[in-house]
Amino acid sequence: MRFKTLIGSLMLSLVTVFSVAATSSQVSAHTSVQLYGSPAKADGYGHMFMRIPHGCEGGLATDTIKIQLPADFQSVKPQFKSGWKAAVSKNAAGQFEVSWSGGSLPDDQFDDFGMSVKFPKKAGDYALPTVQYCGSSSVAWIEVAHNGQDSHSLDKPAPVVKVASSDATASWTGEVSVSMSKKSSAEVVVDAPSTLRNKPVTVKVTSGSKTRTVFVGKLDSRGDIVKNVAVKSKKYHLAPGSTVTVTVAGKQIASTVLSSHSAKAGH
Repeated sequence: MRFKTLIGSLMLSLVTVFSVAATSSQVSAHTSVQLYGSPAKADGYGHMFMRIPHGCEGGLATDTIKIQLPADFQSVKPQFKSGWKAAVSKNAAGQFEVSWSGGSLPDDQFDDFGMSVKFPKKAGDYALPTVQYCGSSSVAWIEVAHNGQDSHSLDKPAPVVKVASSDATASWTGEVSVSMSKKSSAEVVVDAPSTLRNKPVTVKVTSGSKTRTVFVGKLDSRGDIVKNVAVKSKKYHLAPGSTVTVTVAGKQIASTVLSSHSAKAGH
């Protein structure tokens, strides 16, 4: 009965939900949490995406998604998705409930529904019970493995996000890209983990044997920057073949060579 508040908010009893789940199509693809390089660290900010892999029994399209976050989550903001209406509420237990409704996700396609969150203060595995609706049909992903139980043995497991301790070390999981946006400027995009938010960032360009600094500043509250830099200056000439290096908090995190159109680098 752990998720009774979620089911109550959906105006369903726990028995009804399991009855619906039992009659839904048996498929191997489960809902899952995608982080896309955003680290899930205790008391940190980040984003996570709920992947809806298919519709309901009979090939019905999904028109509503409802997700319950544990009360330990400190804040949540849903992603805007064209054609869908997003909403956030809190139940009596203090748990955020996020929903998208009014759209249509065909059974033969998948989509991700994103949330910007502040993670719990304590590390651990957090289940996110999720129900998807297809008109009068639904699939309830709400089962949680007990101690020692293999989650793969569950028919409709609730998606789980693993939150690491705040002092856990993590490798760079972001991305740096450079593209020639205009004849006179190039766009530098740094998409870093939120743990690096507000950290000092330096962008340098190496052309031939000369290295010059083109930007010095700070990452924003999400660990990102989007900056236009001049293609030509008295100090450097940004052109295909130039190496663009990004340093955050004194540590080089990415380096990429500019092609004729654009360049992209991971860690």
